[in-house]
Amino acid sequence: MLISGKISPSYLAFVSGRADWLSLSGWVTDLGSGHVEVVAAGPEALVGALEMACILGPLDALIDHVTTSAVTAAVPQGFSICI
Repeated sequence: MLISGKISPSYLAFVSGRADWLSLSGWVTDLGSGHVEVVAAGPEALVGALEMACILGPLDALIDHVTTSAVTAAVPQGFSICI
């Protein structure tokens, strides 16, 4: 997912926490200028739940746009914040 908007400092930790709670693998990284990349692997319904959580975000974030695409590369186990 490529996410754009008013990204708060807590947004990466929020996404990582939700992904851990959903037992998804992948990572989230801040691309700068109000853009974040999220790569998530797991059951389709749970990835969809993460997408919804990313759209809603924490209270101090305002998400304008989310673009999703499939990733064919292998995703390592666990979820991390890449800085």
